[in-house]
Amino acid sequence: MIPVVNTSPQGMDVKKTDNLLRTSFRTGGAETGKVYFDEENRNNLLYVRQTFIQAANGLLAENKKQEALNLLKRSEELIKPEALPYAMVSARSGPNRHDIISFRYLQTAIAAGYTQLADRLKAALRKDLKEQMDYYNYLRTEKPEYSGFDSDMQVCTDLLSLLDQIDKPAVNPNQGKEIPGRPPSDSPSKTDTTK
Repeated sequence: MIPVVNTSPQGMDVKKTDNLLRTSFRTGGAETGKVYFDEENRNNLLYVRQTFIQAANGLLAENKKQEALNLLKRSEELIKPEALPYAMVSARSGPNRHDIISFRYLQTAIAAGYTQLADRLKAALRKDLKEQMDYYNYLRTEKPEYSGFDSDMQVCTDLLSLLDQIDKPAVNPNQGKEIPGRPPSDSPSKTDTTK
């Protein structure tokens, strides 16, 4: 074996991965939305979705926004949310792995300009995370003998906070501040009327 230096920030050959995901990749019936996937197979589909995320982020890093958008659309064709919901409780590989990956999917959709997908992801994540928080709060108050969900609650809280940040409109840090030599951006410019 000959060692090779991988210079890709995504740890993959983005061009080859993009091509394989678009042309060769199959998802075992997830494209129909009519196949039931148990927890193990949902976990496998999460790895597939994660590969789409990484490849799309690689394309975005190369300033190939349209190609990233097309790849995300391909992901949506191959993995229907009926087969793998955008958001759901998961116990594998740490608390809320499913929602964490979906949040990364959301970030990638936003970066690629795929607003329809971003809107669906935000709604699904917010609904699922709020339901989880309601459940954990119920356990905390009504069934204190069931403890040990602190890390799950923290992940929910963190993801909800990040969703809130995404929903906030961007604020111009110079809005209303006076810049030397120029009128404030929120006031009309003054003109010399003495001429």
